[in-house]
Amino acid sequence: MADGIKLDTRAIERHLAQARQMIPAIDDEMNKANEKSSKEFVDLAKGLVTRNHGDLAESLEYREVDDGIATFTQKGGKTTKSYATSSAWGVYGLWRWFLIEYGTVKTAAQPFINPVRRLLKRRHQRRMSTALNRAYKRAFKK
Repeated sequence: MADGIKLDTRAIERHLAQARQMIPAIDDEMNKANEKSSKEFVDLAKGLVTRNHGDLAESLEYREVDDGIATFTQKGGKTTKSYATSSAWGVYGLWRWFLIEYGTVKTAAQPFINPVRRLLKRRHQRRMSTALNRAYKRAFKK
């Protein structure tokens, strides 16, 4: 016998059911936001690569990670795999991006990845926050 304590299990069950509805909505909304951010990143990076590195600009692409692995195919048919968490998007470019971004002993640095990353960081965070709020509203609408 409880002293004045009442446990309303119907309300708890209702909230748990709403939370279960939210999980697929979160995945869906976050996936859309990640895709949009990845596309925007690749488009801006392609615009900043110097023109004498056109093949590098062509190699920049984004793809959804499937079972923790994003597979990218290069011009010659060689495939490269990037590993990440599920519901993420991978961005890929030729390995030479590092030499161009930071320079070598003989060439000056021509950054194009880090400026785009710094530019889009806050926008991506806002986009993810908005996606989370959208998923919450979609799951708990009355």
